[in-house]
Amino acid sequence: MQIALYARVSTTRQADNDLSIPDQLRQLHEWAKARVIVESGVWEVLA
Repeated sequence: MQIALYARVSTTRQADNDLSIPDQLRQLHEWAKARVIVESGVWEVLA
């Protein structure tokens, strides 16, 4: 199984309320670990 984690912030309110990109990635990684999804690599695309 392959999954992709997608994090983005579109407003300053999101960035200020525990929804920054690092916060989202932390929460997504916790979600994946809780479901025994093993991370095999990290790809980061900055637009």
